[in-house]
Amino acid sequence: MQGPRHLRASAFALSALLGTVLLGGCWAAPMGATFYLDAPLVPIGPATGSGHVQFLLDTLTHSSYFEVHDLAPSTDYSVTMDGVVVATLSTDRSGYAAENRPVLSSALDPRSHRLAIVDPDGVEVLALPPPTDPRYTSAQAAPLSSFAAGGGVVTTTWHNGVHAVLVQLDGADPGTYDVLADGALQGSIDPVGGCGMLVQTPPGFDPDTAMIEIQRDGVDYYAGGARANIEGIDWCLRGSVEQPFDAQTGGLGWASLTTRTSCARRLEILIEDVPMGDYEVVVGGVDEGVLTVGRDEFGATVGSVLFTANEDTGLPLDFDPIGQSIEIEQDGVVYFSIDAFAPN
Repeated sequence: MQGPRHLRASAFALSALLGTVLLGGCWAAPMGATFYLDAPLVPIGPATGSGHVQFLLDTLTHSSYFEVHDLAPSTDYSVTMDGVVVATLSTDRSGYAAENRPVLSSALDPRSHRLAIVDPDGVEVLALPPPTDPRYTSAQAAPLSSFAAGGGVVTTTWHNGVHAVLVQLDGADPGTYDVLADGALQGSIDPVGGCGMLVQTPPGFDPDTAMIEIQRDGVDYYAGGARANIEGIDWCLRGSVEQPFDAQTGGLGWASLTTRTSCARRLEILIEDVPMGDYEVVVGGVDEGVLTVGRDEFGATVGSVLFTANEDTGLPLDFDPIGQSIEIEQDGVVYFSIDAFAPN
């Protein structure tokens, strides 16, 4: 089985991009920051099985795809980032499982995180290999701020074990431009017909942290970070999403997550039509607070609890709910549950 259609389609653009970096030609830079990953999941130690993972993060698309083969049949495996469960894969009788999943927060961003598949005993059986693995392919494009004609973009790739960085200008005025990373000169670009580039394989700086400046006569014409900053992942996108609970004993329940213009977040949990009393809110196995159910003016039983970040109201939202299990319990009885919070 292959990945979702939009991730497969992006591979064509990636191939063109890699050809540009490796062969040295100008190309139409993306309109916004973009990150793409296509890599295997490899067995750890004596474990068997195999897998595959894809990510596509840009302004319009935050998608991931996980696939595993030849694991234990009819078993629930956890997908973890730095040991935190972000998704569940349930294998069929042949040991196969696959799932598309939205990427809704930095907790699910594979850059700079350890991604692994974990069995029910908590043992890692598959993991994302290092970028030096020849089967690991990634590309990210980071547009630069422009203070002159045209624009610039920094593209970083891993392909066949080769690490490359391309700094490109498009539509630039004629002249010689110095390329600096964290203040250190890396080389120069002399645009022809407005287009020019500098390629480093491997790069002489860390693209994940470096600040790029493109100058003429010591004056910045283009500047910005070499790491792609994805809208909604690396900087906030205002909006509200919700997900219903599974009700084990009847009633109704929802969990909603709101991101405000200030980047502050609110997690609100609401339940209805259950006995009055106090209920524990358990997120990722941790008791985070109490939800109290009472009777409203119409005689219905209803209760809610609000968690907020950087606000003076509600309980503190000092945890990331994305990808976590959420349970509403009372005296050890689970009334509502979400296996992995992934609202849309």
